[in-house]
Amino acid sequence: MALKTVIVTETFIEQEDVNLRRGLERFKRLNDVGVRAGIIEGLSEDYPDGMSVVEVATYNHEGTEHIPSRPWLTLAFDRNLPFMQAQMEAAANNILLGRTTIGRAMAQVGQQLSGMQRQSLQQLDTPPLSPRTIEAKRAARKAGRKKSSGFPADNPLIETGHLLEQHVFVVEGAGVVKNK
Repeated sequence: MALKTVIVTETFIEQEDVNLRRGLERFKRLNDVGVRAGIIEGLSEDYPDGMSVVEVATYNHEGTEHIPSRPWLTLAFDRNLPFMQAQMEAAANNILLGRTTIGRAMAQVGQQLSGMQRQSLQQLDTPPLSPRTIEAKRAARKAGRKKSSGFPADNPLIETGHLLEQHVFVVEGAGVVKNK
């Protein structure tokens, strides 16, 4: 009886060792995987009039001489960093234990990041638009020159909704996973 217990224990230990090695191999591959989320050149579609959505996003995020900085991407990251760190830790544990693949786990992280960025863009209200700009947006909507996005005219970053719709993510290094 004792011999059987020892054999079972050794077999169990050997199996655990194999699982641990497999988990560590998956974990090492994480170094070669990354997630990009936001307005991504080549994945995000330009405006119907040909204007680059990447340029529009950059001008609004960073600001220009005439456009104040409205860094919704940075705000989304900063506000959600502890949550995302916990999500990455959980994803790494699930990958290590073989509960999910690297691609699936990173796709979930990408979806969360992209959603947080869209939410940040929707909620951003500072610096406010000038009254003249708000009135021009309302007049353009009323005259039919701009479609209504369903957001108030005083939302500084949403006019037609196109910028909001162009937040995407891509998982690189685990077989490319793209989402739009």
